[in-house]
Amino acid sequence: MKSRLVNIEKDILAAYVKKIEEGTMSKGQLAKLLGISRITLHRKLKQYGPG
Repeated sequence: MKSRLVNIEKDILAAYVKKIEEGTMSKGQLAKLLGISRITLHRKLKQYGPG
């Protein structure tokens, strides 16, 4: 179950990272949308890495 949640989280982050790269959303906006701090978002992006 935990690995399924991790995969869902990775997929969600990957979809929104594209928006950040395109410049249509900031990391701050994404963190607010997800209900997490920018620090937590940064940690998750670093944890999961690209792709």
